[in-house]
Formats: sequence, C-alpha cells, structure tokens
Amino acid sequence: MSRWLVLLGVVALAGCASQPDRQPAHAGDTPVVDCGTLAFHAALREKQATLYLPGLALSLPRKKADPGQRYRGHGYELWRRDGQTRVRTPEQRFPQCRISEQHNPWASAWLRGVRFRAFGHEPGWILEIGRGRQIRLEWNYGEQQLTTTVPEASLRDGLVIYRGQTEQHKLRVEILEHACRDSAKGEEHSHAVRVFIDERTLHGCGRGLAPVEAGP
Repeated sequence: MSRWLVLLGVVALAGCASQPDRQPAHAGDTPVVDCGTLAFHAALREKQATLYLPGLALSLPRKKADPGQRYRGHGYELWRRDGQTRVRTPEQRFPQCRISEQHNPWASAWLRGVRFRAFGHEPGWILEIGRGRQIRLEWNYGEQQLTTTVPEASLRDGLVIYRGQTEQHKLRVEILEHACRDSAKGEEHSHAVRVFIDERTLHGCGRGLAPVEAGP
C-alpha cells in the first residue's frame, strides 16, 4: 500500500479520537518519548495523556485500575511502571522507551504544524512544508534561509513537485516516495528529496508528518 494512503489513514484516525490541543502552550510541558525508531512529544496528565505522534495528535484516557501510569485507547498505549516506559501502536510494540527532555526535531516540527520535513548534508540543509503550503528552507548550514508560500503541487512521473519564487531566489522541490537512508546516522526515511535553489541542487531524505499529496 502507498505510504501516502497510509498517512491519509492515520490522519483519518485522528478525527475518530478525542480532539486534543494540537499546539501545546509550551514544548517544555511535553517531554519526548524516545523509543528509538519512534520519538514523539507527550503531555502526561492525571486523567489522560496526549500523544503528539507524526501526523496524529491523540488523547488516551488513564486506566486507573492498572499499576503505574497506563494510558490506553484507539489501539495505542503508553505505560510507565517501575521506571520503565512502554509504547504500543496498532502496528508495533516498543518495550524499551524513555522519557527525555532532549530536543527531537521531528516531534517538534509536528508540534509546529509541519506537514513534511526533509534534510541533507554537505552542505547541511533543512526543508519544512507547513499548512497552507508554506515552505521554509535553510541551507549552507543555516546561513541562508527563505520562507515562501507556493502554489499547489503538481504530480509528474511519481514526483510531487512544488515551485516557488521570492525576490532573491527561485525554488523547486521534488519529493519521491522511495526509501532513503541518512548517510550520517544510517536512519531510513520514506522519501527521497531534491531541492533546486537558484543554481544549486540539494539532495536528501524526508518523511511526512501529515499527508504528502498533490494539493493543499
């Protein structure tokens, strides 16, 4: 099944769950739950936990009859007991997680409403596509930046293509659903990304935090 369809299904599930605040007032109130291949922010309260997963904000009620702090619902579970943290999703179990205040760029991007995030090395660059097709690009290790709103994406030969232009720069972004491995950390991501900024081409990897689609 296409990853785009999977991501669409995740967003549809969010509509079936209780509706939490998608933008917590302070990221410091939502520590990162780090499970290795999965990391997300979570607001842990007395009666419920709100999980800010990639593409999904979900509130789980606390099961007070269970020992420790156990939040469960909609096929998801977060359980803290005897200094250990476990997480379960409909697809996978994560028996060894930890609560960390360490910054996680993917989880933080989701909190800021980013729909798709990509990055690359040599020179270092980061691309974020937000709601309303707003694109933010940093390149040359953050020394150069641009923010612009682009028209609807086009779809050609399996590529999702965004084009934009500012007074100083011409931008083209190509997103391909193809496994892409981070050369620095070895992590695998769902999409290969090329960014054409003026006369320069940047190569890297990315993944959706909400649907990646040819449209708003």
